[in-house]
Amino acid sequence: MNLEKALEEIGDSKKESIFFLLGIAKIAAKLLPSGARIIANEAISFASNALAGGDFGSKELYDFANQANARSLAFEEEYLQSSSEKSAIAIVVMAYYFLIWITSESEGQSVPEDVELIKDFGFIGVVDYARSNGVVDNKSLMSLIISMKE
Repeated sequence: MNLEKALEEIGDSKKESIFFLLGIAKIAAKLLPSGARIIANEAISFASNALAGGDFGSKELYDFANQANARSLAFEEEYLQSSSEKSAIAIVVMAYYFLIWITSESEGQSVPEDVELIKDFGFIGVVDYARSNGVVDNKSLMSLIISMKE
């Protein structure tokens, strides 16, 4: 299945979209240095379990996503060197941004300003957002995503 087809199949379902993003984040996390990988996998597992268990939109999930995002960005600043590692953390961070949007909206909270930019664009918008904010350049991010499409 190619990336375009996968995106078409996601449609408008937010829950399916976040499971898709978390699936990509799981693959991307394997490329991270060990310390960042532990944090990423912990956050991904927590989010996956919360969604599977029906705790979708809980304040705890929102708080955890926020914390994990901040910690991952700190790892990016301090430790990540290669473009593949930066691409990996970008995808993991995108999953957190998506979680923050979903949980903010479902809890009736205002959506954080940066996440608001993602709101109407789904996964492609998240990619564009990450790229435009210098998380990673388009070529390395898309190369990594495309390499995972099968």
